[in-house]
Amino acid sequence: IFYSPPNNTVEMLMACMVMVTQLVLTSYVFGTLLHMLQFKDNTLEVHKDRMERLKAFCHHRELPTDIHDELVEHFEFQFRKRSQEKQVVKLKKPLPDLLSQAVAECMYGKLLLKCQNAVGAPMKGCSELFMRVLATNLREEYYRPGELLVREGD
Repeated sequence: IFYSPPNNTVEMLMACMVMVTQLVLTSYVFGTLLHMLQFKDNTLEVHKDRMERLKAFCHHRELPTDIHDELVEHFEFQFRKRSQEKQVVKLKKPLPDLLSQAVAECMYGKLLLKCQNAVGAPMKGCSELFMRVLATNLREEYYRPGELLVREGD
């Protein structure tokens, strides 16, 4: 493609408009890319790094593959659940205290009521205020199906 300098005013204005448009589009693309690089989520990178260190640990200690697979499955499961939990926390964080308490009571109220009304329940006779504070500060823990939580004698 050959380029010749503009011959008249109209061609000069058109060339200037093309250059300005090119400048704006290039700036927009670079700005978007730099923004994406600067504000990327580090949790996935940390998780990948942790999985690489786990792989190296298992290889160095010569752990059997079934234990290695169980460790990998455990960390993958915890990562998925924590990322889901972070989304819930982001939603609850800007809520006022009273609304946050109402949400917590809806989420955990039935469970705490079962714990309070069960035969030989350790929470029997606790005040309503205590139960409300407990519901607000309750934190979920996730375990894989069939995962051993406590051994006899621990």
